[in-house]
Amino acid sequence: MNIEDVHREWLKTIRAAMTEQGAIPGIVPTGGWGFAWGNGPAWDCVLFWLPYYAYQYRGDLQIVKDNADAMLKYLQYMAGKRREDGLISYGLGDWCQTLIYNSGAFETPLEITDSLIGYDLCQKSVPLFKAIGWTDQAEYAQRLGEEFADAFKKKWINGGSVENASAVEYINTTDEKNGQGHPVKDKTQTAQALALALGLFDDEKKDLAVRELVCRIERDGNHFNVGVVGGYSLFPLALLPNNNVDILSPYCLSALCNMDTHALSLVVCYGFYLPSAQSRILQTS
Repeated sequence: MNIEDVHREWLKTIRAAMTEQGAIPGIVPTGGWGFAWGNGPAWDCVLFWLPYYAYQYRGDLQIVKDNADAMLKYLQYMAGKRREDGLISYGLGDWCQTLIYNSGAFETPLEITDSLIGYDLCQKSVPLFKAIGWTDQAEYAQRLGEEFADAFKKKWINGGSVENASAVEYINTTDEKNGQGHPVKDKTQTAQALALALGLFDDEKKDLAVRELVCRIERDGNHFNVGVVGGYSLFPLALLPNNNVDILSPYCLSALCNMDTHALSLVVCYGFYLPSAQSRILQTS
């Protein structure tokens, strides 16, 4: 399936809607709506993701060249939105959280999803800029990403640890210490999964961080309790397990299937993919 032409047109429309300052609306094309709601790094990311994956999977440099100026402008726009603590908070966050019956409400602080996605956009920009010979711009993206990561760690990740603790004991211990030792001080699945997926934990903390995520799934009745942002962070951690996160697979299988008991009998439920060793969502008809 060749869909590059569709992506090129989509990106062309995004660039046309971008303001001189680098802001992108929540919908394109737009008559002016979407700059105050529905946008933000977690949604504006399409400007980066489409060229990134086209380059990764197809080796397509033209789509990178076509969008490099817009990507750089957006990085500069994000940099200008930073607060004194180095984090950003604008637009829409972890929309449609599953266990909240109001699609506009979500528990994960916007500054977490925005700042971590901002870090991800910087990380994806570095190899793209290098591929087209933009050395200075790649260095800028690298520095900005490191600044986002440092600001996030400073505010949201604690440095303590609890040795030889199970997931439940770990939660209890950190609660008794008012959060000291807690991998991410926000207690949502999205915050933990996103930080894990983006490699924000030091190696010695990774096992504790995975254990904490498992504990959060158990706390929520073995349901996944994430919105769109948490979903695209949590599911790949379970579907593409490696040394540290394979513990997630049985928990996520239960969480995904328990979301709807009827789903247990359906091949199209997410739970089908874990035991069948699928790492991609298959086409259905």
